[in-house]
Amino acid sequence: MLRSLIYFLIIALIAPLAFAQDSAAKELAKRQEVLARIELESQRFESATSDIERAAILYERASLYNFLGNISSAITDLSRAIAFNPTFVEAYYARGSIYNNAGFASRAAEDLTQVLRINPNHQLALRTRSAVYMALEQYELSLNDMNTLISMNSSVGDLFYQRGLVFMKLERFPEAITDMTKVIELSPGNGQAVLARGALYLKTSQFAAAKRDFQKLLVAMPDHEELQKLLQMAEAGIAYTGSLN
Repeated sequence: MLRSLIYFLIIALIAPLAFAQDSAAKELAKRQEVLARIELESQRFESATSDIERAAILYERASLYNFLGNISSAITDLSRAIAFNPTFVEAYYARGSIYNNAGFASRAAEDLTQVLRINPNHQLALRTRSAVYMALEQYELSLNDMNTLISMNSSVGDLFYQRGLVFMKLERFPEAITDMTKVIELSPGNGQAVLARGALYLKTSQFAAAKRDFQKLLVAMPDHEELQKLLQMAEAGIAYTGSLN
């Protein structure tokens, strides 16, 4: 019930984005343009005079392959780029991101860890690895990365929200409530955080606090049945016994 409500809130509270619909002709033209750029990068590679230059060219060509959805060729080029330049941070990060998007979480974690060996302050790698560890159900490792990120960015609400989700996985509910409260302080209109905190209050039998959060959400969505059910549970003093994840 909570999961479906969170999805509803994401849709309801984020302003709609207008996306232009490219015609088939434009899509074909773009694809041909990218293929031409791949050919150009291939020619540049043949005339490159140093390993660093070769690595940079392969990195660029990998991004083009990735754009086309040719994941295999993208990974091959990034692996070759790393072989030419073993400290090429962005090549490791790009390959790790592709592995992550393709569902190869363990391989992604290896590449992102290598990024952080070379550059411990690489924030994108920290954030992505934290998400990868969540997928691998290695929640303590995910928490460590979120703690490091928050130490660098103590005013970014979304980081507290993500760490709150990790605390929820670990069933460290008081700390999750603290993080969701921080999110709301930084972004008062964040309905996801209000919902998560309300659910946490309900889970921990803090019924008056849960009631306040659900009532706040119902002001914006007065007819939402699942929210109404959660409010009724808070009013009746019935703790939520299901999973919060």
